[in-house]
Amino acid sequence: MSAEVVRIEGRDPEAMRLYEDAILSARKHGFIQNEAIGSNEVAARFYLDRGYETTAHAYFRNAHRCYLRWGASRKVDQMEQECIRPRRPNLISLPNSMGAPVDQLDLQTVVKISQAVFQ
Repeated sequence: MSAEVVRIEGRDPEAMRLYEDAILSARKHGFIQNEAIGSNEVAARFYLDRGYETTAHAYFRNAHRCYLRWGASRKVDQMEQECIRPRRPNLISLPNSMGAPVDQLDLQTVVKISQAVFQ
């Protein structure tokens, strides 16, 4: 809440610090829903509004991960439609350890791998 107040007042450097403080506090105390929306997603929009697309995308990915862990499947779907637009390189058939081409991995497998990597 404090980050939003100082953002509205135009004190961007302080807002940046407060967003990060809120994320760390929510994480420390196990409030994954607050870490997701109250911090990461709001911070992502803050950075996106200022033209920092790479930073915004990182915060969106973190929010997305939190929503997945929280079990907010509709929010995950919404973010995937609106915010998380993965860059799709030309798909090539590189074999993975299971012998299937990378472009044929199912979504559930990709989500499980992502969760394992980011935990």
